[in-house]
Amino acid sequence: MALFELSPIGLIDLIFKFFPDDSQKKQKAAILFRSLYAECVNNIQILNSFKKDSFSKENTMRAVKAIAPLLKNDAGQLILLGTDGSLEELKLMQEQIEHLELELEDNNSQEELHEAKTIRQAISFCVNKIQFLKNYSQIDENNADLFTELTLKTRLNNIYNYSKQIKNQLRIHMPAMFD
Repeated sequence: MALFELSPIGLIDLIFKFFPDDSQKKQKAAILFRSLYAECVNNIQILNSFKKDSFSKENTMRAVKAIAPLLKNDAGQLILLGTDGSLEELKLMQEQIEHLELELEDNNSQEELHEAKTIRQAISFCVNKIQFLKNYSQIDENNADLFTELTLKTRLNNIYNYSKQIKNQLRIHMPAMFD
């Protein structure tokens, strides 16, 4: 398996076989946050390239199946699990941020945006929404009528807005990581 094919946690474990134990916790958290930053950049690029206005209610399932596998949320999940000091880093970061002021691209995209007050909540929002889309994409199209209809454009706009805000906050509050 090539190095670039490893999951974030696999890559972290491989790298830290060569570091002393006392510095591992902080270094692993830094790598997780860099991975989160890369995930946000990836998701923003994917969502920017996706023609949100090109699908209708009839082809929502097709759109979900096309986009869901491209969205990433592995590092976000690991951070929320508190792996290797990441929750401590989130707490320190949050102490510097009163709350996230989300810059909405679409004023009609208000689904749950008002609820995120911390960067941890923003990460949780993205992770949950992306995972939901990944799960929803697994529904067989013959059974799609058994599930509620998605407001996909709103969901994608919300994931985009939160990913953008997380990326911006990481860059502002951890500049040394991204130089």
